[in-house]
Amino acid sequence: MNADFSSVLFQARQEGKAGLQRLAEEHLPLVGAMVRRMPASPWTKEELYQQGVVGLMKALSRFDSTKGTAF
Repeated sequence: MNADFSSVLFQARQEGKAGLQRLAEEHLPLVGAMVRRMPASPWTKEELYQQGVVGLMKALSRFDSTKGTAF
């Protein structure tokens, strides 16, 4: 596991909602890349992007760095 990310995640959680928001904004290019890979979807790209951001926020809030897995 990346120790650097673990410390960044810990610091973001200490900052509260604003810290997790900042961390999510840093990972938004990942959401955009996933949206571009789904050409045959019944949803619009904006809807997919919104769902991706919601999923990213949930993943950041639920991620447990003590289990030894990478984010």
